[in-house]
Amino acid sequence: MMKPSHLLILFCAGTFSSCKKDNQSRAMLNGKVLAGLWELRAVSGGQVPYDPIDYRPGNGSLWAFTQTDFRRIYKDSIYRSGTYLISRGTGTDLNTGRKIDQFVFNNTPAESFELSNDTLRFYYGFIPADGDIEMYVKIADGH
Repeated sequence: MMKPSHLLILFCAGTFSSCKKDNQSRAMLNGKVLAGLWELRAVSGGQVPYDPIDYRPGNGSLWAFTQTDFRRIYKDSIYRSGTYLISRGTGTDLNTGRKIDQFVFNNTPAESFELSNDTLRFYYGFIPADGDIEMYVKIADGH
């Protein structure tokens, strides 16, 4: 029969090794390249109450990009898809006034965004006027 302290040690060892494995696989992803699958991890601003469940891995809020196509996925349903282009420096972060890139989805100017420090950020308006910034991390590279 195992002592409770031995069970705790086994549990901790399993937890730390699985975290290490997850960090190693995430480190192999190329977060500097848009093509791939991106999952929501944080939102800054907006009038939505904070719930950590909304941002944990597996939350179902995804953007998928190839070199030419995109899909917006929520809970295994695609609710927006098509082709995209990137218009360099034509978007604006309304919170700072800096010029950033803008997506053109299906030939229509769309979200302003930036990809920096392994985070994909979408800018939706001015934060004091109920705008927000959604932040995504890459969970799979594109093909």
